[in-house]
Amino acid sequence: MVEDKAVHMDSSYSLVLWLVYYLCLLQKQHYIPNVAVAALLQFLSVFFGVIAQISPQISGISRYFPRTLQQLEKLMGTQPEGRVRYVYCEKCSSIFSYNDCILKIGSEVQSKVCKYRFSNGSQSCNGALLKCVERPNKSKVFYPLKIYCYTPLYNYISVLVKRPGFCDLCDHWKGENKDTDALKDVYDEKVWSNFLTYDGGPFLLGAYTYALMLNIDWFKPCKHTEYSVGAVYLTIMNLPRRIRFRQENAVLIGLIPGPKEPKRDVNTVLGPLVEELLKFWDGVKMTIFSDSASVLVRCVLLCVAFDIPASRKVCGFLGHSAILGCSKCLKKFPGPVGQRDYSGFDRTQWPKRTLAEHRKNIYSIRKSSTITG
Repeated sequence: MVEDKAVHMDSSYSLVLWLVYYLCLLQKQHYIPNVAVAALLQFLSVFFGVIAQISPQISGISRYFPRTLQQLEKLMGTQPEGRVRYVYCEKCSSIFSYNDCILKIGSEVQSKVCKYRFSNGSQSCNGALLKCVERPNKSKVFYPLKIYCYTPLYNYISVLVKRPGFCDLCDHWKGENKDTDALKDVYDEKVWSNFLTYDGGPFLLGAYTYALMLNIDWFKPCKHTEYSVGAVYLTIMNLPRRIRFRQENAVLIGLIPGPKEPKRDVNTVLGPLVEELLKFWDGVKMTIFSDSASVLVRCVLLCVAFDIPASRKVCGFLGHSAILGCSKCLKKFPGPVGQRDYSGFDRTQWPKRTLAEHRKNIYSIRKSSTITG
């Protein structure tokens, strides 16, 4: 009797998976919005629940069928669990945990303001973080004005390495012979070669070590609204180029809320990612598809690929319309804004930027309490 019930539940689970896959395929082919799919899931879950009361054979389907988009993603394994919701300051793009935004004075609860201190002066941001809503019972609850959604890199990588064939695809480049000096892919670049080994041992040449490419771009999710959302995502450079940038291989780390692109740098929202990358440099234990035992998985950020405005904000450079508007050299473009003089194409007169000097300038700015230091 127990075995019959187990077989019945397995059949119900398989049937639900088949139905869910078909719904996703239908959505992709006919561009059905998520709102419509969510409404359909809710209707079908209620429908199967009612039918289960009439026919016990449907009880397994009712139990496994997803009621929300989040449950659908979990069922299909397309999105990892563990999204983190940070309170986002629209004024300066800083992020905070919810508990850090609450101020308790006795029995009174208040919302804090953003205390991020701008690097070009002693002034604090003082941007609003939470809104207060009074319930019918006169109690108060605070909600974030803006939310930055972050999915830990660990969750994504742990899903990818359990995918059949993923680890083998990431090792394909090791078997290729470089017989010419032509630059055909990232593996032919000097930067890639510099990370093949580290500290006397293999790095990218080792097993389960992945090079990442970071991208941040803003897009308008709605056609008739001036609202831009920033997507923070990664790609695995070890993968073959033909599949490297496919949607199923993209790692969507975070979503920067709108309605407009941040005016200042966006390094504040990259803080959680940087902390994870530091851990992945030393290695993180994970279970992969082909091995039940845990292996050491390492990751390194090897490339950043942005348009010019985004690259300036992420990498700590001035905008391209500034006097020092180049990220490669220290050539100056004198003149007022809108009338810069870009003449002078003698490259011998363009002093190169160096990593040491760039770091020195960043540390100097961080320590400064006023515009003049």
